[in-house]
Parts: sequence; C-alpha cells; structure tokens
Amino acid sequence: LINGNICSGPALAMKPVIEESGTPWVISTAVNQNLSSPVTPTTFQASQTSLDIGYSMAKFALSKPNAKKIAIVQHTNEWAKGYRDPAVDYFKSQGIQPVAEVTLERGQTDATAQVLRLKAAQPDFILSILYEPEQVVFLRDARKYALDVPMIGSLGGDFANTERRLGGKEYMKNFFMALQYAGLPDGPAMKKWHDIISARLPPGEKITDYSFYGPASAIAVV
Repeated sequence: LINGNICSGPALAMKPVIEESGTPWVISTAVNQNLSSPVTPTTFQASQTSLDIGYSMAKFALSKPNAKKIAIVQHTNEWAKGYRDPAVDYFKSQGIQPVAEVTLERGQTDATAQVLRLKAAQPDFILSILYEPEQVVFLRDARKYALDVPMIGSLGGDFANTERRLGGKEYMKNFFMALQYAGLPDGPAMKKWHDIISARLPPGEKITDYSFYGPASAIAVV
C-alpha cells in the first residue's frame, strides 16, 4: 500500500503507474478531483477534493450581499485549476461570468500588476487560489493599492500563519479561507489530534494548519 502525496501535480503524474500496478493508494492531501475520478477500486482520497472546495468557495462568494461581479486570482498549475473550474461552473449556472481572471505564479514577490488589473475590473468579491507565500504577497499589495474587496482563499495556506507573515490583522479584515477540519487547530474539536501531534513535534516547532494534514489518510490506512 502507498500512503502519501500532498501535491496534486506530482500525484496526477504518478496516478497511471500506480493504478496500473493495482497497489492500494491512500492519497493524503493532494486535492485535485481527477485523482479519484473516475472511481477505481484501489485509489482513496482522504481529504476534501478541490471540486468540493471550489463549489463551496463560489457559493460563499455569492452568499454575500450584492456580490454579482466576481474576479479570480490564481496559479496556473493543476492544483489551482482543480478549484477554479468547479467554481466557474457554479458561477455560470447562476448566470455569472467572472469579470477578470489574473495569474500570480509561484515565487513571484510582487502582485502590483495583478492587483491593479483586478481593481480596474471593480469586482464585488475575489476568489484567491494561491499558496500561502503568494497569498501573502497578494494581500500585502491589495492593501497597498486599496483593493478593498472581500475575498476567500483555498486550502493553500494557514490563516493564522498568513496573518503572522503579513504582520497584522489589518491585512486580513476582508479575507476568508476554506478550512477542511472539524474546527480550528487550537479548538476543542481538534484537541485529540492536537495532543497527539504536539507531543511528537521537534523542539521549537509550532502546530499550524499543515500539522493536521497527515491524520486523515493515516486513519484511512488503519
């Protein structure tokens, strides 16, 4: 049995070989929905898929009062596409076409062009499909250029750590983030797993959202 994969791109590349071998494969936190669709008897996805989260992000956006003009900032990899496509499908089912879609690639340290383009489109809500480092860059520059629009992030980062990296709550006042757990990492719903993990962390390492990525697939294996 294989247990692992936390990134959709490599997991999708491995999928044909693993499936052909017939080896049971419990995927940890690689979320692209095409990893477990179409269904095979030996592949198990232990986290919410980006199909689920993409729809949820879109529904959340449209639940906000007067949210009619939606924009998207995203990476161009398979991970981001897994969120973007279901979200856009849902928007189209509601008669809405995104007013702008911009890309911010991995490793970019400036989001000025993306922020100004989105600001010009005058969206009511933004879907942000970025990993944490680029999410920090985008939120920093959004505040710098007064892009004061509610937005929701995907499963690509840790909310509290994003706030710490930005240096203050003022950057986060309009920012929401999808969460795949039963509760906040330091809340009562997660205490059992918090205690298991914290007792085994190396000295000086703190628990973050990422710390809980392992238990779901481990439970599935057991």
